[in-house]
Amino acid sequence: MNRSIPGYYYDEEKRKYFKIEDRRTAPVNAPWAGNNVKRRQLEDAEAEARQQRLIIKARGVKRAPILANDTASGFLRREHGEPSRDTPLACWLQGIRPKGSIKLWSSGLGDTMNPWIMHVGNQDTKTGLGVVYAINFTSPYLANLVSSYIPRNDNDEIDFGEAVVSHRHTDFMPRVEVTSLYQPSSLKYHAPSHRLLLTSSEAALDGSLICFSPTLTEHDDPRPAWLLGQGTFTEISTPSLNRNGRLASHSSSVWKSATTCAPAPASSRMTCVVGTNTGILRLIGDQLQWLTPPSDTVTTTQNNSRNDIMGRARARERGRGIGIGIGGGRGRGRGRGRGRDRVRGRDNDVRGNPLNDSSPDEPEPCPAKGYILSLDFLAQNPADVVLASSRPSFVNVVDTRAPVQEWTAFKHRSPVIHVRSVGAHSVLAAGIANAMALYDVRWIRSRPQHHDPQAGGGLSNKHSACPVLEFPDYRNAGDLGAGLDLLAADSGGFGHGIVAAAQDDGSVALYSLSSGERLRCAAVDAIGKSAPAVPDAEPYRMGYVHGAGAASAAPVVIKALQFQTLPGDVHPSLFVGEGSAIKKYSFATGSGSALGVDEWE
Repeated sequence: MNRSIPGYYYDEEKRKYFKIEDRRTAPVNAPWAGNNVKRRQLEDAEAEARQQRLIIKARGVKRAPILANDTASGFLRREHGEPSRDTPLACWLQGIRPKGSIKLWSSGLGDTMNPWIMHVGNQDTKTGLGVVYAINFTSPYLANLVSSYIPRNDNDEIDFGEAVVSHRHTDFMPRVEVTSLYQPSSLKYHAPSHRLLLTSSEAALDGSLICFSPTLTEHDDPRPAWLLGQGTFTEISTPSLNRNGRLASHSSSVWKSATTCAPAPASSRMTCVVGTNTGILRLIGDQLQWLTPPSDTVTTTQNNSRNDIMGRARARERGRGIGIGIGGGRGRGRGRGRGRDRVRGRDNDVRGNPLNDSSPDEPEPCPAKGYILSLDFLAQNPADVVLASSRPSFVNVVDTRAPVQEWTAFKHRSPVIHVRSVGAHSVLAAGIANAMALYDVRWIRSRPQHHDPQAGGGLSNKHSACPVLEFPDYRNAGDLGAGLDLLAADSGGFGHGIVAAAQDDGSVALYSLSSGERLRCAAVDAIGKSAPAVPDAEPYRMGYVHGAGAASAAPVVIKALQFQTLPGDVHPSLFVGEGSAIKKYSFATGSGSALGVDEWE
């Protein structure tokens, strides 16, 4: 803003106007003296002219085209004493090529949407065939577990024509393993027990875990080690709960749903941990046990909470909202206009339940008691330490050897839909609101969770953690089912230290675990460029509806991503569920491999 007035001087510090005086009448060194004003005008004009000359000179400097190539620029920085840890990854990613796809189903609802759940296995070292299991939705609610082999030729491409000749005793048609699965939420494989662990987000009194064991062949059998279409599955029910969190009969229990699971390592006595809408379960042998204290009240899934939703809507109409706590219970959240009905001198909500029974000095319940979004085992102590992300934005470090009061937790910037262990002490947290960051658990202190009235009744900010690395180019505004997988940097081999994350525009991006920068890969960056439109109604998952009522031109977000090194391969491959097919992206080997000359032109 131009504040100049003819005959007056404006002082920026005092924010006042002074009449310009002759130097003979003005005080000594007064800024409004006539000679001082003229001198400053000349200095400002000279500085502006100098700045304009620099701008014009900078326009003539053009960036060399070769610097747009990550590999070439990395080598040049190394020559100038600025080595980049992403240069080896950039070199490796330039050799990634599409290597074919496997079409698991040909008709049905799955033609217009991406697979939600997928698992690629590499345990068949006898024949070298990989296996893939994926969920095919036959309706917005029901799905089948479909499987297929992954045959490859000498160029590491998926080739069924050559496989029919080389594997004469194998049927390469996709097989249906389990039918009529209601709202499946996760699919993981536990190698020590040879069981596929399948959870369902259907709310039921006996929320169950399905364990599927594929049939194995003998070593001298010419057929593959895993026989698809043949296997046994068992259903394990969870212990029931009443409203007080105690074990109870079905008549007094509450609805439960399994949201996710994580297989335990071989060194652990557990088979897996299961995340539910009421806390965390662990599977030991064939028995599910509560790992976290169950919540007093339960947040049910969307299709079984209509009465509760209507009750909250009526409460909002009356100007009295109900706060939602970390554990899904009432009275711990940040609801506006909470009911202030007085019953026996206590604050109550519109249903007469106490809003706050604890004093400011009393510890809050453990956040891991609530709705669990993602699970993993910490690499530092994988047998006993579990990572769990819960609502609203907590990442919990659960030590199964310690009491609940000694568990630690820290807050991410948004709800964490993926939590992964990276190395011995690092934790990757990816959520919505374009928030993905890397944390170090050694910098998280074990502090009691005190009630903070200034935070709206929730937990205080004592658990806020500062990330050691952020990913500024990560884009996921609000899709809770976007896929993610990583290759840990300390596991050795080619391509390790990379995160593959689905973007909300339907594409897939690769990020470096060393710098947080996005890594360019022509083959992977092309994923989702021709994605179909979102259907009118997509399946429910974890109580949320994705795509219902969305615009027809909205992109379909990739849900299933997995890195896997198939038997006999040196390089890991990226498997992407897109449409009705599972696509494979690998480093180019064989006759059609090499980095072409066009890469450098």
